Amino acid sequence: MVKTVQGGLLAVKRRACPKRKAQFRANVIKTKIAAAVRAKVLKQVAKQGLPAYLQKHGVTPKTQDKPDIKGPSKTSIRSKSDKNHNNEQQSDGCRTTISIAIPASIIDNAQSFELKTYLVSQIARAAAIYCVDEIIIIEGRGKFNSSLAKTNPTEFFVRNLEYLETPPYLHKALFPVCPELKYSGLMNPLDIPHHFKVDEWSQFREGVVISRPVKKGNGSWVNTGFKKDCQTDLQIEEGTRVTVKFQQTDFTTKKFYEGTIVAAEEARRTTGKYWGYTVRTADNLRQC
Repeated sequence: MVKTVQGGLLAVKRRACPKRKAQFRANVIKTKIAAAVRAKVLKQVAKQGLPAYLQKHGVTPKTQDKPDIKGPSKTSIRSKSDKNHNNEQQSDGCRTTISIAIPASIIDNAQSFELKTYLVSQIARAAAIYCVDEIIIIEGRGKFNSSLAKTNPTEFFVRNLEYLETPPYLHKALFPVCPELKYSGLMNPLDIPHHFKVDEWSQFREGVVISRPVKKGNGSWVNTGFKKDCQTDLQIEEGTRVTVKFQQTDFTTKKFYEGTIVAAEEARRTTGKYWGYTVRTADNLRQC
């Protein structure tokens, strides 16, 4: 709450919660990216036709054979159809996801700010080892004092988990200096598959949209950790983290790279590697 004096009267203005405001803004950006990618795919399908589009991306449509009623019995027909159904689910890339819920108050047992930070890193490390897809933080009600300011346990938990999951080359762009990350140097790095080094090539790579002039009809510029920036196919707000699929197959001699913005799930499905976790908050277990 902010108090101001207007005409001799004391007026009280309520300030919006920065955490919920940032979370709402991130959800809006994700929705816009998904809509843009969906529209682009539909445009390509309408232009090329569905069979040509599937063939270009290496997807072969399956045709279900009719069972011979005179041959095998009904039991064998059912078992064969169930087996074909399971194979189709596996070939379509369907998979199960793992989510865990953790109360933010778990860090209250740590006696110092340094130990609280190290405890969060241990939880993130365990989640990465077991390929957890989503971490849900159940909000805590209290606050604890750090050497700089009073910190909310939920904000502390979320900020440090996201910091560890983010590739190191994006830390400076996505995480400004704040009290929650004062002892981030004590945390053990996760070193998960999408944490690439500058000399490691990958068709998919995490990046952040940077401030660079864009010509009309071109997409935003993205810093993907290479010495050269990448120009994408969509215009996204500056400072947004995105997943980029490069058009090149190796390091290029051009002045910049070219790529398309895709969903992180596509990178996970194509490479077959663990692609990190997402973090969200909940008021209680029912919202998980």
